[in-house]
Amino acid sequence: MCQIITAGNYRLIRKIGKGGFGTVWLAEDSRDLSLRALKEIFSLRKDSHERRALDLYMSKLARNPCGEIIAITDVFDEGEKTFYAMPLCDGDGSAEDPRSPDWQSLTLERLISKKRESGTWFTAEEVAEIMEHVARAAGKISEMGLVHRDIKPANILYKGGKPCVADIGLIAPDTPSLSVAGTPDYTAPEWYLRASGNPDMWGCAATLYTVLTGNSPDLMGRPAYMWQPCGKENMRPEDVAKWTSLHNVANRATRERAKDRYLTFDDFIADIERAANGVKIGAPTTGEPARFPAIEAKIKESALKKIKPKRIFWGAGTLITLLCLPFLFANIFKSSGKTTEQNLEQYMATLPRAEKIKLLKECRERLIANRHNEKDLIRNFKEAVIIASSIVPTQPGEEIYSTLRMMRVNGIYDNDLYGVMARLEDYYERKGDTKSADNARKAMCFIAATDKSLTTGATEIDAGKKNELREYVTKKIDKFLSEQDPKKSLEIMKREIESLFAMYVPYLALPYTKENIKRLLDVKAKMRAYGSSIAEVADSHTKRYLKSAPDELKDFAKTLQ
Repeated sequence: MCQIITAGNYRLIRKIGKGGFGTVWLAEDSRDLSLRALKEIFSLRKDSHERRALDLYMSKLARNPCGEIIAITDVFDEGEKTFYAMPLCDGDGSAEDPRSPDWQSLTLERLISKKRESGTWFTAEEVAEIMEHVARAAGKISEMGLVHRDIKPANILYKGGKPCVADIGLIAPDTPSLSVAGTPDYTAPEWYLRASGNPDMWGCAATLYTVLTGNSPDLMGRPAYMWQPCGKENMRPEDVAKWTSLHNVANRATRERAKDRYLTFDDFIADIERAANGVKIGAPTTGEPARFPAIEAKIKESALKKIKPKRIFWGAGTLITLLCLPFLFANIFKSSGKTTEQNLEQYMATLPRAEKIKLLKECRERLIANRHNEKDLIRNFKEAVIIASSIVPTQPGEEIYSTLRMMRVNGIYDNDLYGVMARLEDYYERKGDTKSADNARKAMCFIAATDKSLTTGATEIDAGKKNELREYVTKKIDKFLSEQDPKKSLEIMKREIESLFAMYVPYLALPYTKENIKRLLDVKAKMRAYGSSIAEVADSHTKRYLKSAPDELKDFAKTLQ
């Protein structure tokens, strides 16, 4: 029997969605028998995120409606619970009747999946039309002095054939001290927010990237992942040109410096329309990034105070002082190693803990940005180690592990950070520093095993997330399986494979395919043959992994065992 909610005259039919803040029901309004989407808020606290967001919506957006935002038509309390009603959106075609258990609402995320399955893709004009609606919604929210903070394909629903932004759970006032919130990969990083970036502009750019490629935004900026799923070689030359221009629009929207970005959502929309019409949009220019601007600026400021004369006399003395300043600065920074290690250590000792944490976060963003440049990567990481060690003293030899553990955000390590760890391990291996390489590998294993965005299992990886981790694990396993020398195989197993398998990392990283199942079973067999101390653990993990696999892959695994 369906539950009747008398206070709002709604009859709950079935659950059609669930998010971080509540459950969405298909409901019938007894006043006119129309079907509605009815959201039940989880939290009973009046100061919860969704309660505050709901108040903001009703006080601002409800009074200034926008056709690109899913409207809230009714708000009421039932006991200690709060509900709000919305129009029922379009279905995805799975069933005609919304009462059918097969019926699902059509989101942009679901439409992208359907495109992939059908082997077709959006045209440049369709991309522009989608993004125009999404950006107009973001612009309207911005006009009201608010930010949505969770713009992504899953929160874009179709109503009357038009994409509309939904889910107000994270709406907040647009303030300079805005905190990071939202869905990993679509959430603006802290360095962007600190540089006056609008998180919804970032969300629009990330969504644009996904609509262009079908990929998760953690692959933005990588040339191999710029094109339609069919591949660049199968696209028409005119479409390649349009895709390039549309990517340049996304790149400009996410630039580090405010003056390099779009000032308004209208500017963003205008360039998308121009790109879709074949007008070339050039790549944004970039200046040489500062080595570590926040720290070096403060060290310079501190140095200036020390050399500042008590009295300044205008004339020749002033001119001499000004001419000498570059030489004084050059002396302070004449050795990058000395500046980074000695001066930085001394400077960190003068800072409060909160300032150190802030600098570590900045260093984390620079580390990720420079991960493809080995020289900058190592230099930035040395700076990160010094900062992290000043916050939490570490045992000798554990600095890499400790520093990387401190770089998580709300228990989540983004895909790029896995790339940082993999490149650090490779660097230290090539340098013959096995202790540091082992330390980086230990960090990789611990972080993957505790990453909240991975612990739901391998199915989440199938959505295109954590590709750096997947590549890392695959490379390690294939290296072990291809090694024919027994002595080298044993060494690889002890140093590299056992730590991965002991902490369930391959099973988190590898999606369900016949190739991966064979790969895992072969590794397990070889570990047992070489007398691995964790062979039983690996066996237990494999059973757990296969338990959630599709039936046809379970049958395939049985033929191999």
